[in-house]
Order: sequence, then C-alpha cells, then structure tokens
Amino acid sequence: MDLSGTVSIIVQEYQAHPGIFFENHLYGCLSLLESRLDSSGSLDVSHVLIGSQNGFYKNPVCLFEGSAAYQSVWAHLFQTDVSACFVDDLEDALIEALEGSAFFSHGVEHGDLSAELEDKAALMLKAAEPKTKRRLAKSRKGVQAGTPPKSKLRFDKTRRARTTA
Repeated sequence: MDLSGTVSIIVQEYQAHPGIFFENHLYGCLSLLESRLDSSGSLDVSHVLIGSQNGFYKNPVCLFEGSAAYQSVWAHLFQTDVSACFVDDLEDALIEALEGSAFFSHGVEHGDLSAELEDKAALMLKAAEPKTKRRLAKSRKGVQAGTPPKSKLRFDKTRRARTTA
C-alpha cells in the first residue's frame, strides 16, 4: 500500500473516532513502527492494548480497536519491511492531518500529556465507561404463596393471644 492510501485510511478512522482513544492508539502504533525499524521481524498487532502500552497515555482503560480497514493497514505495516523514509513521511503526513487534535499534537510534542490534558482524558474515559443498570428484583404480584392477607385485623391478634383466648 502506498503512503497516500495509508494516510487516507488512518485519517478516515480519525474522522470517525476523534479523541483520546484513537489518538493514543495511533501514537502507540507509530512508536512501534519506529522501534520496528531498529529490529527485524514482524510484530503481532492483533490486540487493542497498543495505545495503553505504547501510547502517550498509558492507561489500561484507554483501548481502541478500530475498523477492519484500520487494523489491516497496521497489520500490513507491521508485517512488511518499510523504510525509515516511509515512516518519516507517514509521521509527517499524520501530524499535519491531526494538527487540530489536542491529545495527539501534545503527545507528539512532549511524549506524554500535561496534567490538564490527563484530567480531560480521565473525564473522557469515565464518560465512555459502560453504564450498567441495576436490576430490581422481580415483583411478587400474583404470587399467592407467602403473600400476607390484606385484612385490617391482621395485627390485632397475635399468635399467642389466639392460643390463650
């Protein structure tokens, strides 16, 4: 795949999923791609932990899977030999394309997030957590066994009072 096709798919993914999850994952993928230049062999990128392990925000909850096309691009890049020039051009194109992103731009510039951006990221992670509904116990409506009678006199006499009277 050529550079423009790769950038196009990654930018489409960014437009579909802007924010800390994608930006952190992208940064982690670029970090792995750079480290792969120094070593030989392919990398297994089948898991979603790349951002939380190699990104600028190392939070185990900051996970991103992405579309099949996005995963395919990274799988291809990690399994084939790419030149340092290609990686540099890819990074430059993506930095330019994501110039307006707060997290990615700061991460590229500093390698991690500022305290203010970490707080903002934590709020985004909290907002994205799935909300679990608390289920109430099922109603006993219509159940005859164990349902107390609806008489006013129910508590007028106790069991002891009935046996002695």
